[in-house]
Amino acid sequence: MDKQIQYKGRTLKFQIWDTAGQEKYAPLAQMYYRDADVAILVYDVTNKESFNNLKNWFIELSEKGPKDVILAVVGNKADLRDDERVSIDDAKAFAHDCKALYARTSAKENIGVTEMFNSICEELIKRRHIIEDELDPTRTRIRNNHKSRNKEGGCC
Repeated sequence: MDKQIQYKGRTLKFQIWDTAGQEKYAPLAQMYYRDADVAILVYDVTNKESFNNLKNWFIELSEKGPKDVILAVVGNKADLRDDERVSIDDAKAFAHDCKALYARTSAKENIGVTEMFNSICEELIKRRHIIEDELDPTRTRIRNNHKSRNKEGGCC
């Protein structure tokens, strides 16, 4: 899925690959995040097991993913406060330990989604050079500081 984000007068294009954390996709996951600029580790705030599985994905990304990938830990289903099984403090501590951004969202209610992507855009701008596409000035590409590759947007 492609998602375009308008941020501070720029359009950033994200290619989003959702493996849903399912084990059957684990062998294919490296293909998705191999050249990623961002990885979003999403857990269900009502499901402690989904949060615990993030540790495995973090290890996988640390060992096989890009060394400079921007990580975000995101608690989804934040609209279900009465059913929460993962404390905000535990999630924030995990994100801190992973040197990741942290956000809480509700995809269903569209809560926090824009703020999450804005945080990611801010981190991309901070860590990488943002350049205007010479052929289309309304589009923005990301030039990685650590590698010579040029990409449009990022894969998360």
